[in-house]
Order: sequence, then C-alpha cells, then structure tokens
Amino acid sequence: MKKISTLLCLLSLYSTSLLQAQSQRLVLIEEFTNASCGPCASQNPTFNTLIGANTVKVVSIKYQTNFPGYDPMNVQTAAEVLTRQNYYYNLNGVPYGVIDGDTASTPLNGYYVGAPHNITQTTVNTKYAIASPYDVILTHSFSSDYDSIFITMNITNSMAVSGANKARIALVEKKITFATAPGTNGEKDFHFVMRKMYPTASGTLVTANALGQTQTITIAAAIPSYMYDFNQLAVVGFIQDDISQNIRQAAFSDVQPLADMVGIKSISGLQTVQCDSSYTPVITLKNLGTTQLTSCSIDYKFDANPFTSIPVSCNIAPGLTQVISLAPISTTSGAHDLVIKATDPNNINYKSSYLFNTVSKKSIVISNFNAIPKVEGFEGAAFPGAEWYIDNPDNGPTWTRKAGVGGMGGSSACAKMDIFSSANVNGQIDDFYAPALDLTNAVSPVNLDFNVAAAQKTATSAQKLEVRLSYNCGLSWTPLYSKTGATLATAPINANAFTPTASQWRTESIDLDPYIGQANVIVAFRATKNGGNNIYIDDVNFYDGTLKVKNVSKSNAVFNVYQISENYLNIKLNLDQAEEIRFEVFDILGKRVYSENKGKLPAGNQSFAYNVNSLSAGIYVVKLTAGSKVFNQKVNLTK
Repeated sequence: MKKISTLLCLLSLYSTSLLQAQSQRLVLIEEFTNASCGPCASQNPTFNTLIGANTVKVVSIKYQTNFPGYDPMNVQTAAEVLTRQNYYYNLNGVPYGVIDGDTASTPLNGYYVGAPHNITQTTVNTKYAIASPYDVILTHSFSSDYDSIFITMNITNSMAVSGANKARIALVEKKITFATAPGTNGEKDFHFVMRKMYPTASGTLVTANALGQTQTITIAAAIPSYMYDFNQLAVVGFIQDDISQNIRQAAFSDVQPLADMVGIKSISGLQTVQCDSSYTPVITLKNLGTTQLTSCSIDYKFDANPFTSIPVSCNIAPGLTQVISLAPISTTSGAHDLVIKATDPNNINYKSSYLFNTVSKKSIVISNFNAIPKVEGFEGAAFPGAEWYIDNPDNGPTWTRKAGVGGMGGSSACAKMDIFSSANVNGQIDDFYAPALDLTNAVSPVNLDFNVAAAQKTATSAQKLEVRLSYNCGLSWTPLYSKTGATLATAPINANAFTPTASQWRTESIDLDPYIGQANVIVAFRATKNGGNNIYIDDVNFYDGTLKVKNVSKSNAVFNVYQISENYLNIKLNLDQAEEIRFEVFDILGKRVYSENKGKLPAGNQSFAYNVNSLSAGIYVVKLTAGSKVFNQKVNLTK
C-alpha cells in the first residue's frame, strides 16, 4: 500500500511538472532607425555594443524607416517596415527601441520613452529571466544556385497559452557596411537590418497553444535582388501576441558562409571623364568564400549591350585579395554606362547575380575639342545638348532643361539643378560638363560668363555651385569658382521649390587666361545638394579677345555688346542701381528689327544673349535704355 501511494505521488508530481513546464526565453530587441537621423547615430553605437555583448540572451531586428531623411535600405523594404511601424501605434520618432514588445515606461536620464538608451543590461536580464511558453527551432538553407531560401520554424508548446499569437519570420543582414555614409548622419555600419519578412509582415497564426502541441511553418521563397552581402544573411523568427504585443519567444538561424564566392573590392584605371576611348581596368578581387579561389570570370558591358565575359585565373585565400589587370577595353566617344562584375567563382555558375559585387561607372569619352567662341542658352528641346554631359551618381533628380525660365528673363529656357526634390543627402554631387575646348590659339582675355539663380530653403541651407576645370583629360581638376548657401543665393529664402523671376539672376565671369595654349580643356558645373533649394544656370558663354568690343561707359552703366557665334550677340551690362531695361536692335537704315522689355534688373553685372538667326550679316545698332539713360553701340554682324 505504501509503494502504491508513493508511485501515485510521483505521478502526480510529474503531471504537475508537465503542466508547468516552461522554456528558456531568447529576448527580441527591435529598433526603428534611419540613416539620416542624428540621434540614431549618437545612440546606436552603445545600443549595438549591448546587443553584441548578449548574443546568448538577445537577438535583434533593425527596421530602417523613411523618416526623418533618406535611407536606401528603407527604399528596398518600405512596405514591411511601415507595417511593423504601424503595429507599434505610438511610434512617432526614431530611434525607437522595443524589447520583447515593450518600451521603457520610465525613461533614463531624461531620455524619451522608446529611446534605445533606455534598454540596459538590467532590462535584458529581467526579460531573459521570464520563461517562455514555447520551444522554437529555426533553420534555413539555400537552393544550389542561391536563388531561393528555405526556412523551417518548428514550434512546441511547453505550457498552455492563450492570446492571438502570430509567428513572424524576418530575413536580416547581420552587418551592412557602406564605403560612404548613405544618409546624412554619418553612419556606415548597420546591424541586423530587416531585408524581407516571410510570408508577410503580418505573420502566420500560431495554432499550437495547448501543452505539448506542435506546429511547423515552412517557407520557400525567392531572395530579393537588393541584398548587399549574401554572407551576412541570417533569419530571425518570433512569436508575438497581437492583443498584448508581448513577444512570447524568439529564435535565430545564423549566417551560412558560401564556400565559393568572389567580389570586386575596387577598380582603378577608369576615369569618369577621359580623352582616350580605351580603358585598362585594374581590378582588386576579394575571396568572400571559405575555400581557396582559383578562378572566376570578369563580366563587363557598356550601356544596353550584352555582357562580355573574360576568364580569370587567380590564387586567393579566404578573406584575402589579388590585383588583376585586364586587357584594354575599347568604346566610342560620348557618355556610357559601364558595368563590371565578378562571377563564376571556381567555375560555379550561381543564378543570383547579386551574390557578386557589381560596380557601375559613368564613362564620358571626349574626342572633340572646340575653338571658342562657344555659347549655350539651352533653347533647343534636346537636353543636355550637343557635347554636354551629365554625371548623376545617385540616379536621383539632376540637371534638366527648364522651359519658360531664362537668364535675366531674356530667353525661354535654362538649365536647372533640381535640389529641392532630391533626397536630403549631404555631399551628393551632380556634374554638368560643358563642351570641351581647345584654347591653343585663344587670344587674351579669355573668359567664361554665365548667369546663375539660386535660393536657400532655410537659413542654414548649404547647396553649392562650383566650376571646375581640367586641362589633362580629367586626370586632375582645378577649382575656378565656388559659392554656397547665402553667398550663392540671388533671391530670398524660399521654403517652396524655387523658380527665379527675371530680376533674380546674377552674372558671373571667370578668367580663363591661365589656360591659354591648352588643347584639352574641360569645364564642369558641379552642384552639391546638401538639402537646399534649386540652382539655375543660363547663357553659358566662352569667348576671347578676338570678339571683345571696346566698352561704352556712362555715368551709371557700362554697356558692352559682342558677337559670340554666328547665331548670338552677348549683351553685358553693369548697373550702379536697379533699373528698368529696354533692349532694341536697328538696321543700318534705322529700321527697328527687334524690341524687348527686360523688366527691372538689379544693380551689378547683368548679361543676356540675343539670337540673330533672323538677321543678315551687316551693320546694326544696339540700343539699350536703362531708366532715363540711353546707350547705343554699333555692331558689325558677321555670318
């Protein structure tokens, strides 16, 4: 009888133990952050150190948001990030940290609720000590060509649980490293970035809620094409109660480095602008796999042409690099997009092209150098025009033709650098290359004149316009002109997209005499965005002393007219004060052939061009009325 009682007691204790069995928790820390968020950059280093010191206790997911500024990782995952952002309904700023579905109710040292700074080692230890009602085993694998991912999430209840529990699975990159900061806060390294959620960010209903019950969730899906580093791909899974938002359990499946993988670390021998149509690329290959790399292919193409593949022999240990010089690659004069990538490591043909570092470069080959004069008013519908080239590294808003707006109000179009619509990326530049010049026989004085209009968006806007010159086919560049922010501005601060009026222009003149005798002169207008407002240029005129006409001076103005090409006269004016300007042209018989009111122009140097296509060669008189003053100048028009 005593033995039976003892057995019953033991069975009872065992049954109670089963009913109360619980599992060790893996804590999930989620953060909402952004590459252009200043407080994110200041809080993330300490936050990442805390996570890195607790890999046994913690796994993390970082969601890159679309505010307060540009973030390329959000562009790739915007919809899924927004779903998680809206899930935590009180999320109204970044950085914002959530630990097992909770935010700190008592902020530390004055930090706001949700600040990652509030999550400490004590917070982690407290959460880790809470038992979980689930055992979760998470695994993943890839297809042989690394085109698809296969994920298995096995769930077992270690105790009965209630609630609206959902299983969510996130593909993450453990570390993404940029060569230059992709946003404005200076961060280059990003950890545990969410790259895709399976099957969606809304999750899968967990039906295993009773003690001992099991459930298996399987995912077979294509891997998105925007991954940065395949060797950093890992999987995070978690179960969350959609009523309380409490996370019941998390799981992690770590990275699986590829045995055979190659990437391009850097390329030299390629200039953005050059005179030679032949390139000799020098490529630094890196072994990104875990075995010796003995061969690969270098694939390259220009523009929409198909790739050309070059087999390469190498001998690179894991993690090391080797420099490979290719045979010269030839192309034609003009602007080209060159794409180079390394493929087929150790003769393995992966389908997923993003496994390899692909380098894209703008290639501008210049073969024609023009004698001056050279003028451009951007009147033609074709833009950027013959022998003008644009380099737009971020493929964002850039230089365009703006119809209906002209320098000093004297023409019907100009060139516009759209900064207002651009992402707020400090340091992002767009170059606008003018037709190349041959100054071998130029006569002093040699000048570049152009009209500019600009406004700041705020008092601290620092958009910049520079003029740079190269006389050695793009090997080096000399700064000729640089104005930023308020110094560049020709109009008041404007919170809206700036479009200049006729009076909101300024004429700039640059001395090119130091480059007389140079045969390969290239001039570029460089706009640096810096989150400012739009910049406009017009009436770009290169001329020398053979075209200069002696100034006619009066008490309050200097008036100068000269022919800069068969089709254009350039009119330069220096006003001591703002004046209403009227411009007229008369033939030798005194008949007026052209008349235009230019409106009220501000004090200072002003310039505009007059198209003489409709006039025959001969003598003309240009009349300029500035307020109550009248100026006349005779012009011998040649065709």
